Amino acid sequence: MRPGTPLAHHTRLHLQTDACLAVRSAGAACRACESICPTTALRVADAPQLTGDCLDCGRCAGACPTGALNAAGFDSTLPLPDGNSTIRIECWMVVPGLAHSHSVRVPCAGGVSPGRWLAWVEAAAPARLEVVDRGWCEACPAGGTKEHVASPALASVREWLNTAGMPAASQPGIVSAPLDPALRPAAFPRPVDAETLSRRDFFRRAAKRPHHSAGAAAARPTSLATIRRTAPLQAEHTLRLNTLDRIARRHGGSVHPQVLPSLSIASDCAGHGVCAGSCPTGALRLVSGSAAEGLAFNAAACVACGLCERLCPEQALRVDRSRPGSAEFKLMHRRALRACPGCGANHTGSTPLCPRCNTAQHLAHDLFSPAGHNRQAARSSTEVPDHE
Repeated sequence: MRPGTPLAHHTRLHLQTDACLAVRSAGAACRACESICPTTALRVADAPQLTGDCLDCGRCAGACPTGALNAAGFDSTLPLPDGNSTIRIECWMVVPGLAHSHSVRVPCAGGVSPGRWLAWVEAAAPARLEVVDRGWCEACPAGGTKEHVASPALASVREWLNTAGMPAASQPGIVSAPLDPALRPAAFPRPVDAETLSRRDFFRRAAKRPHHSAGAAAARPTSLATIRRTAPLQAEHTLRLNTLDRIARRHGGSVHPQVLPSLSIASDCAGHGVCAGSCPTGALRLVSGSAAEGLAFNAAACVACGLCERLCPEQALRVDRSRPGSAEFKLMHRRALRACPGCGANHTGSTPLCPRCNTAQHLAHDLFSPAGHNRQAARSSTEVPDHE
């Protein structure tokens, strides 16, 4: 992905506007970055804006469902030590002299997105990734949580890797190795360019590792190839699916039943299509035929932003991230079409007349019925005449 535009001159956080849900679908579409910011320095209006002192910890970028936000320190992929030694992930709070040998230091492990974790797991294999928990997250200005900040993302990653068939011993984990809190720096460190590895160098080194034939696996067609798109909105989503596909082929597992969200539609759905019209990725579509119309859902295109839930007038939609979704467009809600006796148009309403003709009929009744005449006369009698 392109790095995007800096959010402010004093930060190294970048935004790719054409991939941001808040920019494309108004601020209400997504506030994931705002809700996870540990210093409340980020606010979402029509777009993410910095209103306070940004730490450059990258947690907002790690939570972004589309990969629109990019933070310094996560641009380069993992340096690969020789051999199959365990690769340990440390945060920038742990100075190099205290970190394990062969460790990789990132600004904050909570800033690593699930898609990037999967890419690192694939690139590091057969070596295992371990996030080192120094017990500093709760008191860290970029943390503030009792559990390690990487725990939520890694829990999802391990669940997906289980379905992909990767042995538990090879999956990334968190190991406890407490350090004296007095050793923790008072301020959150700023990015250090010298500590990152160029992407070109990473892939040059990764290509020399003989542990798997990544090129051959990537060339094979996948079951989801016909429904995946490379639109900016789905960069993080596509990274997860493509990486899991390759891992699953090597380990004989499956992918999409767990990684894809599901959608449920209640019976009180009115079928007006507000959800489909507002869906930023096209995962929801209003489809129609000669006798019926309905809503079709493609979980492989869904980034689970929840905009359809919030905009549905009947609150009839629910996006569920804990239940498996379908990897093909699936008709979720079907309503029979009937011809309106007034104008002949097809509609799905509960009355013979279409909504437009129904409204016109009620308006005519109000204007020309005796009751309507009486109401009009009553209104006229209360009007005060103009005097010259």
